[in-house]
Amino acid sequence: MWANQGHAFITWDLMVPAGYNGPSLYYGGSRVLLHELFHHLGLLHPFGPGNDDDDAEGGSARSCSDDDYVSDTPGMLGSAYSSNFYSTAVAYCMERFWETYGGDWEATYARWSGGLGTPQADMNAWADSCPTKAGYDLLGNYMTYNTPVCFAALGHFTRGQAEMAHYVTAELNPIIYAWGQYYAAVSPSPPPQSPPPPEARIDPCNVTQRSCACKQSWDFYGDTYSSCSVLPGNEGLWCEVLDQTSCPDCAGNKNRTVPCVRKCSGTEWMCKKRGPRPPPPPPLPPSPPPTPPPPPPRAVPDKCKVTSNGCKCRNTWQYNGKYWSGCASPDGDKRLWCQVEPSCPDYGYDSYLFYCDRSLTLDSCRVQPVSISQTRSRADPPPAPPPPPANAISGSSSSQPPPPARKQPSSRLPPRPAVGVNTSRAPPRPRPPAQQPRPPAAQQPLPPRPAAQQPPPSPQNLRPPASQQPPANDRPPPRRRRLRQQESEQHGGRLSRQQQQQH
Repeated sequence: MWANQGHAFITWDLMVPAGYNGPSLYYGGSRVLLHELFHHLGLLHPFGPGNDDDDAEGGSARSCSDDDYVSDTPGMLGSAYSSNFYSTAVAYCMERFWETYGGDWEATYARWSGGLGTPQADMNAWADSCPTKAGYDLLGNYMTYNTPVCFAALGHFTRGQAEMAHYVTAELNPIIYAWGQYYAAVSPSPPPQSPPPPEARIDPCNVTQRSCACKQSWDFYGDTYSSCSVLPGNEGLWCEVLDQTSCPDCAGNKNRTVPCVRKCSGTEWMCKKRGPRPPPPPPLPPSPPPTPPPPPPRAVPDKCKVTSNGCKCRNTWQYNGKYWSGCASPDGDKRLWCQVEPSCPDYGYDSYLFYCDRSLTLDSCRVQPVSISQTRSRADPPPAPPPPPANAISGSSSSQPPPPARKQPSSRLPPRPAVGVNTSRAPPRPRPPAQQPRPPAAQQPLPPRPAAQQPPPSPQNLRPPASQQPPANDRPPPRRRRLRQQESEQHGGRLSRQQQQQH
């Protein structure tokens, strides 16, 4: 699932009710989809870029460092899955969802849509893999890994994560971001719909951990038990499965005459009002002192913001997993180049990388990777969405809202589209801001973040061959896929299509 490469892929069984997206598994498939989409929008796991193992991305071991660069997520050594408090977390989330919330899915949907921030119930001192760092491990953050019931009970994004997703998307895909903000502001709300039928309620005290129904009365070594019960000498609750043939828990039980007894989904406290309970959380510690102000951002000279054919470089662009600003050389090319803004006359889907002036150097442009981080730079929160247009286009028969007109962007995020443009023409592409925005500052340090998928191997670092270096008139090299005899006549100043794909 290479969400950081421009697409998110999940298998079909994650999204069907009979698979992982039904109430028996707490609609875990939809949470996986949300997790992957926000990787695509720029978020990392709270515990780092790897997949919750000791071989994190780049070969580095897990640590308590600030791995996701979001200011209000805590330092986490790993997810709850790999922690020493996992069993406590499962029992706590089960009790929270079934006892505190009564297993009510309508109330769960309301909690999920009710705002940003870590809920108080997800601040537990017993869940702290980095005790020297502020905050506690997040059990229900959508960007971490945990058992599905924890997301049903505690699911959330932090405000810093939402702001980071806005910032990264606005920087790297300003056209889509501007259109999204535009339609979010002017599109009418959908008509009210009749309420859906109530969700089927699954009683955890009458099903196994794989949601197989229990017998209401069953015998085990001469003793009779009812539904989920305590078996002497065993931890937790157990029951005999009602129908072995339809229960995956009993797939290994070849002799159907032998009872299939499996562990129940509910806990002793939840079902019998006795047994171990998670310890109550102690009072929260005071907030840590504010972090010192970060160093000022690197200033890019004006001469390093344009290509040799006069097109403006993107303020922030990505290559091979790193971010760059203005003219740079991520692949080691002796001549600097950049990704240009869509306003460039020669811009196209396969033509967006252009060389900069050959006199520029790494030193003269102060080239270095750009850090997109709330914990390394400060900025104001993103502006409010644009207001709906005052009136529509006169005489237009289109039912769609008018597309945005090109207008000068603010110094923070891409410009908001305006009305008054002929809807029969392709919408203009809003330009990114002239100055590099910085990710928003955090409210206060809080708990953890979710896991990301292992990124694919880096593409080959190809650079234009010597045969395609620009001629004496300083025009950039022609596209490789054109015939050589046509190159010098038809094209100049662009990297080849193959190079575009590599870059």
